[in-house]
Amino acid sequence: MRLYAGKSDGTASRFVSSTSSTRLDHIFFNQIEEFTVRGTSKDDSITILAGGDDIINAGAGNDTINTGAGNDIMDGGAGNDTLIGGAGNDTLIGGAGNDTLIGGAGNDILTGGGNNDSFLYDAGAIFYSAAIGIDSITDFTKGSDKIVLDKSTFRALKSSVGNGFSIGSEFAIVNSDAAAATSAAKIVYNQGSGELFYNENGALGGFGTGAQFAELTTNPLLSASDFVLRA
Repeated sequence: MRLYAGKSDGTASRFVSSTSSTRLDHIFFNQIEEFTVRGTSKDDSITILAGGDDIINAGAGNDTINTGAGNDIMDGGAGNDTLIGGAGNDTLIGGAGNDTLIGGAGNDILTGGGNNDSFLYDAGAIFYSAAIGIDSITDFTKGSDKIVLDKSTFRALKSSVGNGFSIGSEFAIVNSDAAAATSAAKIVYNQGSGELFYNENGALGGFGTGAQFAELTTNPLLSASDFVLRA
């Protein structure tokens, strides 16, 4: 494991260098301008609270990366990784393995990589657009990847926890943003643009307290089975 901290004069200081550790747990720094982190082949856990623009390459292993503010780049590498973005416009790359990507606030770029990946939306509170942003999901693959919606954030959803929507009318596919805003469904996908909306107020017009929260850049033909609801 190697951690480098950037300074305002363009130099860098190495804080940690280890190749024998089996795990790096909960490293916290608050007042460093930026980090460059290279993980090991083990199961690394890296938490950075600093507000700089950090670069984290976790390497192999089942890694967990959690960053703070700043426009961070996270690459999980091989393994089943969990990548958690902070308040900036982050880039999350899962790599090989069954990864979970959580963009957090900001307009993030999410790339799951191979295998079965989950794109999780959980603001830790009721839906608030500024706390979620609009993420670009670059490689969603039907039949293997999932969009996971936490019902504590998407509180208008009445469908049961589990795969898909137990109330079929809560998901709809449309071909324009105008149709999305007047749909009776709570989760609405614009097939033409790849935009995904939370339509909190249903057919009343507008999105209520909801908003667009993702764009699937490859415009896959989504269905209810591509979603998972959790409590």
